[in-house]
Amino acid sequence: DVETNSYDKKEFNSGNDTIAVNLLLDTEGLDFNVMTATTCQHLVFSKDETFDQLRGKGPAADLLLSRWENFQRWWTDEDPGKKSWIMWDVAIIEALARPELVVKKTFTTPEDNHKRYIEAYTSIDTAAIKKEFFLSVGAYLGEMR
Repeated sequence: DVETNSYDKKEFNSGNDTIAVNLLLDTEGLDFNVMTATTCQHLVFSKDETFDQLRGKGPAADLLLSRWENFQRWWTDEDPGKKSWIMWDVAIIEALARPELVVKKTFTTPEDNHKRYIEAYTSIDTAAIKKEFFLSVGAYLGEMR
């Protein structure tokens, strides 16, 4: 939570390996940048837009679209029609590739960790990230043919 500088170490990803999370937070000198769930939750791709952008772009695109249709989202009962998907991983990849599309701020580690400063992404330009993603993926898929 950027307002309170508080942490939920039981969040979906960090909760899967709290030992690793604490190691990262406690390691002095580690350049640690966090894409938080509260920030990347806003990068939502709609099924219609994604299928419009990727349909007919070749076998790799077909695989991605098939994954959208067939993957069983075990972590949520929301959106049974799979009309949208939060693209958590795309958020961090695009943030690293295009730092001009994100905002990072400095925070201190949680009280139960070694006190040091880390960076967290606090805002992302979702429209620009989607545009860049579809341009990049479209170009890449075109080259694969």
